[in-house]
Amino acid sequence: MIGENLRSIHDRIAAAASRAGRHASEIKLVAVTKTHPVEVVREAIDAGATALGENKVQEAESKIVELRRDGGEWHLIGHLQSNKARKAVQLFDVI
Repeated sequence: MIGENLRSIHDRIAAAASRAGRHASEIKLVAVTKTHPVEVVREAIDAGATALGENKVQEAESKIVELRRDGGEWHLIGHLQSNKARKAVQLFDVI
């Protein structure tokens, strides 16, 4: 199911990019993983998701630690509280 959804989204991105005179490779799809368990996120990675987004540092930590070896570029999306900045810099690839 996740694989089918990703393929459909990539097809839509390619069509939109073409209409805009751009190439689909210029566009990065960030799969937002918040509230989803590690097993579902791993399935998304296995299906080809390469950029993964989380909005809570504490919630993301266990996922990132467990899934880091599976690949993927982790993005912190949304607001960042200053008291969590140090941990965010250690965990995420993109803030």
